[in-house]
Amino acid sequence: MQTNVREFGKCPHAYARRKILSLFISALLGLMLCASTASAQQEQAEVLPVDEAVKIALANNRALKIASLNVGVQNLKLAADKTKRLPSFDTYLFASQLLTPVSYIVPAGQFGTFPPPVGPIPASSNSITTGAHPTALVTLSASQPLLSLHKINLHVYGQRLSVDEAEQQLREQRLSLIDQVRQAYYKALQIEDQIDSINASIKQYTELDRITLEYVSEQVALESENLEVKSRLADEQLKLLKAQDKLETAKESLNDLMARDLETPFRTVALSSVSAPEESLDVARTMALENNPQVSEAEIDVKKATNARDLAKSQYIPDLNFAVYYSSPFGYNFVPLNVASAGVEFR
Repeated sequence: MQTNVREFGKCPHAYARRKILSLFISALLGLMLCASTASAQQEQAEVLPVDEAVKIALANNRALKIASLNVGVQNLKLAADKTKRLPSFDTYLFASQLLTPVSYIVPAGQFGTFPPPVGPIPASSNSITTGAHPTALVTLSASQPLLSLHKINLHVYGQRLSVDEAEQQLREQRLSLIDQVRQAYYKALQIEDQIDSINASIKQYTELDRITLEYVSEQVALESENLEVKSRLADEQLKLLKAQDKLETAKESLNDLMARDLETPFRTVALSSVSAPEESLDVARTMALENNPQVSEAEIDVKKATNARDLAKSQYIPDLNFAVYYSSPFGYNFVPLNVASAGVEFR
């Protein structure tokens, strides 16, 4: 603000002019002293460049860690789906206690009838009984998919697309976090510049208030002029309180994005020159189309829709597996002790 001393009253005497000059010199020295004191106070806080703020946020942000864990979950699901291509092995064990005896009747001549004197074998019907005692049945099986491999491969491809989608979502989360950190940092930097400007105005009006008070006491300025200075000083002090409140809110938001204590003190650093992509709209647009994760996610969605259609068509393909079975009962009489077979399963 430009201020002319003559606005506060005319002083025809050389003594008054010299006094005015000395007052302005002392005011200038006071401003320099206050500025150096404020600078010393700011040096006590952490100096936080914008690139360092981005680095801390990428390392500690909770939402970004959740997105990273989701990529790991999708990779584990993909590994699990790949194992379905391999043979599956099943083991079944049934241990029990017979409640009633199990009897087998062998009719006469079951094993053939021969000329006399041998005759039928056996000569008469016989009963072979297993008493009510503990028994067990063990069954082992191995099954290798054949025609089902096509369906399994479609499932694996769909899960691989889910992994790609999770990675793109992680990239999007990272870029969004970087943007939020930079926006919060720039906002805090802008408010700090406003506070510096308001402080300079407050110091100026404070000195003007002191000067006009002396002028009023010397009857070279009106009381109304001093009241006007006080009013402008109070208005600047109110602006300072509002700006300080906004600055605290901006710094808390930035600390929250960096997953730090909200009251961690820091001070911003002036920005360097912008990069070439930030200066050129065409370059920035081209880079956005090539690297934007949302575009990649849309392409993945198209591939997932195509894969879902192929999966629906694959339901017409029957399940055909090669299988090997082995079973062995324990505790029974007159039954095979080892049964093994190999063949195909069809559904």
